[in-house]
Amino acid sequence: MLPIVNLQQFYPGLFSYGIGMTGKQMYLCEDDFNSGERCVRDAGSVLLGTFEAVQICYAGFALGAYQVARLVREPATVFDELMASVRTTYRAAPRVWQRAAQAVAAPFDFDACQCVPPGALHSSQALA
Repeated sequence: MLPIVNLQQFYPGLFSYGIGMTGKQMYLCEDDFNSGERCVRDAGSVLLGTFEAVQICYAGFALGAYQVARLVREPATVFDELMASVRTTYRAAPRVWQRAAQAVAAPFDFDACQCVPPGALHSSQALA
């Protein structure tokens, strides 16, 4: 089972995240970040050495699994990939995202964040 990182953008230039696992208590980051890249790097730093991979959600929508090391090593690239997934998902279901934007301040339900199939990591290298 992978931990889940839920990234949130509350305002332009104001990001934060929570980390949890399905059925477990969640850790809410008390810091705010001025970029998505810094937010991704910080989340990766918290998980590095404990987990190899993490499920990432943005505003509660599952976007895929990523190697934790990539979050620390390539945060800008990972964030760009996440935002590309958000744009693709938004084009496919804009009404769903509109409802999500209205609920962005609501507590995140880790049980509702759907996991990706095993082996579906977003990485140029598979986990060892």
